Amino acid sequence: MRNAVLALFLFSIIGFQTPGALATTGRQLLDDCTGKQTNQLACLYFIGGFVAGASEVYTNHPDSALAGRWCEPPKVTWIQRREIVLNYIREDVRRNTMDAKDIILEAHQKVFACD
Repeated sequence: MRNAVLALFLFSIIGFQTPGALATTGRQLLDDCTGKQTNQLACLYFIGGFVAGASEVYTNHPDSALAGRWCEPPKVTWIQRREIVLNYIREDVRRNTMDAKDIILEAHQKVFACD
C-alpha cells in the first residue's frame, strides 16, 4: 500500500508539473493547495507523501531524529492534513517564507502533539 501511495505521489509531481506545483515555501504551498485543480491534487500528494515518508521513518527507525515528533490518531485523511497545513500557514503571515517541508512538520506537531 505504501509503495502505491509513494508511486502516486511521484506521478503527481511528474505528471502535473504546472507553474508552482512543486511548493518550496509556505506561500507556494498555500497557492498550490487553493489554486488550479491539478495543483490541488499535487498539494495533497505532496503533503501525504511527506507524512507517509515520516511515518515510515517512525516505524522502521525508532531511534531517528524524527521519532516521536507527533502522535496522530488513526485514519487521518489527506484532506484533513491539507486543512491542518493551510490553517497553520494562515495563522501567521511569516510562515509564507518558511520551507514547505518545515511547515508540514510543524503543523502536524502542533495539532498532533504527543503528551
